[in-house]
Amino acid sequence: MKANYMYGQKTNQDLKNAGRTEFYPAREDVPADLWGKPIEKDDLAAIVDNMAAAKYMGSEKGPEYRYNEDKFLAEVLEYIETTYAGHYVGKEEIQTTDVWHTLGSADTTTRDTAIKYLMRYGKKDGYNRKDLLKAIHYIVLLAHFTEEKQK
Repeated sequence: MKANYMYGQKTNQDLKNAGRTEFYPAREDVPADLWGKPIEKDDLAAIVDNMAAAKYMGSEKGPEYRYNEDKFLAEVLEYIETTYAGHYVGKEEIQTTDVWHTLGSADTTTRDTAIKYLMRYGKKDGYNRKDLLKAIHYIVLLAHFTEEKQK
């Protein structure tokens, strides 16, 4: 997300380079005083917790998740964030998915990789939660690349 908001002498790019990766969007479900400000890593879980409540603006309480979906989605966001600091990112910050995109195969490769992790869940290292997190990450990437293709 690129923006030209200024905070003192620092631009959003300066803040992003300081380890902050996301900024609050200018939407009606986000308080106006937060628009364009960086989202701290610790805020990600709070954002997920409040996503449903924002959907039902005006109600004091969002839905009660019976199966801890909100907590699992917060865990997914935390996992995805770690992939950007992981060992797969080179000096130029090019990830393997960038190569797939350049080759025109990002949509099919992310789909196939998600299937791989779903199929090995329960087989390799038992019910390894990380396989589910990886599968979901690749599904998110699949959504991105297929939506991009339709533009």
